[in-house]
Amino acid sequence: MKTIVINNQKGGVGKTTLAVHLAWHIAETGGRVLLIDADAQGNATDTMKRHRGEVTAAELFRPVRAPVTGGAEGITLAASDSSLTDVDRGDATSIQQFRDNLRAGSAAFDVCIIDTPPSLGLRSVAALGLRGHFYINTR
Repeated sequence: MKTIVINNQKGGVGKTTLAVHLAWHIAETGGRVLLIDADAQGNATDTMKRHRGEVTAAELFRPVRAPVTGGAEGITLAASDSSLTDVDRGDATSIQQFRDNLRAGSAAFDVCIIDTPPSLGLRSVAALGLRGHFYINTR
């Protein structure tokens, strides 16, 4: 699974717009996409709510009972929720858990797109530290 991280430490620069459109494009060309809305504002979640998967973005930072699996229409959303803000109060074990959970579910997807929050907290650091990811800094 390839990973694309959309990141900028400022809000309102088009991170979510880019993430959502990229997910749609990849899905429309036959790709299986995991879209992770790691931003507690949840704008990607509001836009893509019909693609909501069984695992939330916050749960990816904790031990998950089963790996993330793909949805029927090519896009599976790991939705944002209010508990995401608690993730940034965690420690390095949360970062490793996030990476382990993505690795465990990677066979179900071709591409993972991560929409990050407008700050450099634990959620962004976990996403940016993934091996072999593409990094897009919106300016």
